[in-house]
Amino acid sequence: NSVEYALIQMLCKRRVNVTVANTIDDWSSLNEFISDISQPCEKMIISCWFGGVKYDCLRIFHPIVTDEGLCCAFNLVHPKFLYAEGTQSLIKETYSNHSDMDEAINWNPESGYPKKLPKHFYPRTAAGTGESLGLTVILNAEVDQYNCSSTNSVGFKMAMHNPNERANVREVGLLLAAGYETKARIRMEKIEADQKLHYVGLKYRQCEFQDEHKLHYFATYTESNCEAECIAKTMMRHCRCLPHYMPKRYENETVCSIYDSRCVERIRLHSMINDDNDNEIECDEVCLPSCYDLKFYAEFFSTPLEHGVFVSNNPSLRDMSEEYVEKNIAILNMYYKDNSFHSNKQTEFIGMTDFMSSIGGLIGLFFGFSFMSLAEIIFYTLIRPC
Repeated sequence: NSVEYALIQMLCKRRVNVTVANTIDDWSSLNEFISDISQPCEKMIISCWFGGVKYDCLRIFHPIVTDEGLCCAFNLVHPKFLYAEGTQSLIKETYSNHSDMDEAINWNPESGYPKKLPKHFYPRTAAGTGESLGLTVILNAEVDQYNCSSTNSVGFKMAMHNPNERANVREVGLLLAAGYETKARIRMEKIEADQKLHYVGLKYRQCEFQDEHKLHYFATYTESNCEAECIAKTMMRHCRCLPHYMPKRYENETVCSIYDSRCVERIRLHSMINDDNDNEIECDEVCLPSCYDLKFYAEFFSTPLEHGVFVSNNPSLRDMSEEYVEKNIAILNMYYKDNSFHSNKQTEFIGMTDFMSSIGGLIGLFFGFSFMSLAEIIFYTLIRPC
């Protein structure tokens, strides 16, 4: 009959004691509660390597509350660069006592990195291609600690996204099974735009530059951030509250209680449906793609972890039983396949100079028109009659 048990039942989508739920006046501490009961990053991630170097995992991973609970984020920009000033952060910046502290850098797809970079910084650049220079993590599910799961299985979810945007883990997350080693071969695609497109109307270019659309919650415009903000505003209009995993900025933005869950789910699902028959503004119409963007695609290959009598060559697994490894451990290797990537640059299909050249060429082709002809027209229509 405790409040904590009622919160756990709510998070697990089980029947909640209504009498106890009625005693909860303030739901704003839900994020802190989720952080307290969730598996911390230091227990989830046993070992990690990046660029061929073994790291203290707390140095390169930071906990963040998402729509799927507590996640460990890699290469996410610092909250002061992710959120607009005055927005409540969902990220807890935690570091180990490491001598080489990493400095947070403001990065976005349009302007890229600053010209002068410190020795250690993040978001980090890729060290190279291939598995040896990629990101390798050993994950421990601790299945015996499970009380419930957001899916029908145990294991892990991962989501790849821009370093300066909020992760949508529930809808686009990829599953990593315990007892398997998974290799994710990453392919990146970059979208760019010619600066001349500033003078082309949004209706025609169908993308937005950073200085054209200022968001209230996020410091950088991306389509994903814009849609998250649009959904938040829709929920405030209809539900008069926001889910715990959304950033808050204004005093009237309270955290939704268990009684608002139906309204929140209805608005969330409606935001993913293109329904032009209602009077609601569709977020996909308000939020155009960014003119500069990064997209990540992965090819997944997995195989079961060791079975039998042979000894694993990984020191982190040598003290674990075969049964424990099979039920709890997952190994993920993420790496780039190629040194190069494809970049799609948007530009004017035909500019003013091209347009005038085409018009002049057509007139010259069909009429034999020239400046001498213009003089003759003026002479024969105006001067000669006089």
